[in-house]
Amino acid sequence: MRSWTRILTSLDEVPETFRAGFPPNAAFPYTILLPEDRLSFLQKRREHLLCMYDDQIVVMESGRDQVNVTPYKMQDILYLEHGRELLHSWVKIVSASGSSTVSFNTVTIRHFEPIFEKIRPKAITTAKEKDWSAFDYLSAVNYKFMNLGRQSVRTGEHVVGTVYQPDRCVRTVTLFHKTLLKQYATGHLSILTENELIVIRQTKRMKTGEQNIYGGIFLYIPLRQIQDLSFADDEKKSLRVMTVSLADKVKLSAEFARDNEELEAFQEACRDLKQANA
Repeated sequence: MRSWTRILTSLDEVPETFRAGFPPNAAFPYTILLPEDRLSFLQKRREHLLCMYDDQIVVMESGRDQVNVTPYKMQDILYLEHGRELLHSWVKIVSASGSSTVSFNTVTIRHFEPIFEKIRPKAITTAKEKDWSAFDYLSAVNYKFMNLGRQSVRTGEHVVGTVYQPDRCVRTVTLFHKTLLKQYATGHLSILTENELIVIRQTKRMKTGEQNIYGGIFLYIPLRQIQDLSFADDEKKSLRVMTVSLADKVKLSAEFARDNEELEAFQEACRDLKQANA
């Protein structure tokens, strides 16, 4: 538990090495301390501080001889990645100038929720409930992705469209007409709301047979940061590829089977929203 993150409430609680990174005479920001962790296999890290101001997130990392300070202006953050796999979690903040990733124990996820709320665009409506009905159809298709989808949307956020891509078999090994092994590209779920694109994928891109994969990776992309959202066929692989183009040539993509019955409606929803915001 010594390596678990904790909230600091005053400059007096900040380790001496980080204090020079705080502006003098400024109100103390919402601050998370991530102690150094040398023992965890998946979560080895140097000591970090995350500070949330009104207009920026500041990430400080303790180096050998100095503290590296990286500020991220709210309007410059291209997208937020949140991953979790059992007790291993991480947050990645991406801007046109670079990115920062910090890992932590999933038990302390509550400490990071105010940062998620700050970075993600606010819901347009004033509804006090989450729009869960858009994911009801997944209860009979993939219960895990139904729950991940419901977890991803914010209160008051209206879901415009969704498209779920199941696991795709990409390789089959046979011997004497008997199947020995099947390899799959793992499934993913894309969600379009009135102000962001959410992509949820498995923690592993590929899996073998009926291998169980735990957790998930959430990408939260504000629509205001999307310069272009396109769909193109890959004839060689019989796929349709969604490409999300952001500032400074940053691109994200997701592959869909061309016979995915949900894809056409999702493409139409993307086109309609793009025209409405033009």
